[in-house]
Amino acid sequence: VWHVVNLALLVAVTRWLPRLAFSRSSFRSFLSFGWRHLCSSAVNAVCYHVYTFATGRFFGAAATGAFARAASWTAIGPQFVQETMINVNYPLLAERQNSPRELLRAYERLSALSLLLLVPALALLAVFAEPVVRVVLGEHWLVCVPYLRVLAAGAAFEPAQCLCQINVLLLSGHTVAHNDHRAALIFAV
Repeated sequence: VWHVVNLALLVAVTRWLPRLAFSRSSFRSFLSFGWRHLCSSAVNAVCYHVYTFATGRFFGAAATGAFARAASWTAIGPQFVQETMINVNYPLLAERQNSPRELLRAYERLSALSLLLLVPALALLAVFAEPVVRVVLGEHWLVCVPYLRVLAAGAAFEPAQCLCQINVLLLSGHTVAHNDHRAALIFAV
């Protein structure tokens, strides 16, 4: 429903409707850039879910369930910050896309802001994991508390990585799979 309402509002505000026309030059232009982003997103998805498969393979279904529950809980904050930062800060970064130094400086500030927001929240979640799980999920989910504590430590850095991959690299005309000195410079930071 959200996407339908969003599309209706966009069409009403912009008064633009797509035509049923095909442009080979546009297709080639999008494909030359988009295939790298597609490959990058596919590798990212595989890497993101490999832990669940490995947990299931080596530790069984119960451990996989606990791990998956902990991963879903630790992802709530980073996903919210990540989506907000990507959507809100794209125009800010777009203004600086022709100046790699300014773009890098803006990325550093945004990364620091995401850490400032997430580190205290995830630290509190890690410290109070047991009572939170007991109250919200119940006694039978206490097995996911150790996973929750470990995953909370790494989850703080996810929005900064995603901000770099989605906004900074795309604005500079690159994807993760593109071997370019600017992309390497941004990832090195």
